Amino acid sequence: MIRQIISNNTLRRLLPMVGIAFVIIFLMSNGFTATAQEKEEREVKVELSQSKAVIESKSKVVGREDELKIEFDNGSHNFNFEYESEAAGSEVEVEIKVELFDLIEWRDVNGNGRYDPDVPEELVQEIGLGDLSPRSLDYEAIEVDGVPGVKLVGVSADPDKYPDLTMTLTLYMFGEFIEFGDNSIEPTSMKFDIEIKGFPFQRDDTSLALYAKVVMKAEAEIDDEGDKNSEDGEETIEARVGKYISFFSWSTAVTVDGQQGTVDQNVRKYEQMAEPGESELVSELYLLYPRGNTIIHDPKMGVRLPQASGVGCTLFN
Repeated sequence: MIRQIISNNTLRRLLPMVGIAFVIIFLMSNGFTATAQEKEEREVKVELSQSKAVIESKSKVVGREDELKIEFDNGSHNFNFEYESEAAGSEVEVEIKVELFDLIEWRDVNGNGRYDPDVPEELVQEIGLGDLSPRSLDYEAIEVDGVPGVKLVGVSADPDKYPDLTMTLTLYMFGEFIEFGDNSIEPTSMKFDIEIKGFPFQRDDTSLALYAKVVMKAEAEIDDEGDKNSEDGEETIEARVGKYISFFSWSTAVTVDGQQGTVDQNVRKYEQMAEPGESELVSELYLLYPRGNTIIHDPKMGVRLPQASGVGCTLFN
């Protein structure tokens, strides 16, 4: 059950006047360290401004500290994910930052099927996402298969420079473990859809790449170690600390002009520091999409236990 303090219609009226709104909802959630039979109530607060959103999710169980905070900047196309949990002698702190930088039109000059930034001839044009201005940021309380959740939609564009190009990022977060489309989403993770529409290709023999950077930091006080799982149809960059795994993953499938396509990737940088109780990982990657007018792809990020759900193989470069 969702109890929404400020209705969507009221929210739309308030935004033009004050530029910021707060929405509080309550989600019944499977806690991250709880069993599948244990339901817990979580309080979720959404703070929305013209180009930024903050989602805070906190357990209401007495004696259990469990907080999740997600910050989304529709102007810089950055996601900041912070999770802290302390229960039954276990403690974990996880930070994940995902930055989306550039859309790149490229030609496969060397024939290896991947964009290589070290080969200048492969670059046709580069459009920095920082050049696109935020056009709208909308919030909606949703329910899927009886599970309540949060949906945010951010649109950015620059009609003067690129008349047909729009970048839409749609964020989803739910209060329970849920199968959503082709994704298994934990209450300690978020999914976001990337929609690139109207990219101004300059050649007929090119493809599109999205350049991104992922930074993960984690600290944990925990005794045992978990096992690594894998699942077909998904690729994952992950950092382990104790039995916890922080991850950024993406589907190997993409929808291009209504048809199913395949996503490839080039992980150019993969630096990991790990010691007992701490882990830090820095990755730079190019997600490679087939060309088309409308490209839709769905990554996700979060923290999980290995037995919570399977995710894709860890990438090393």
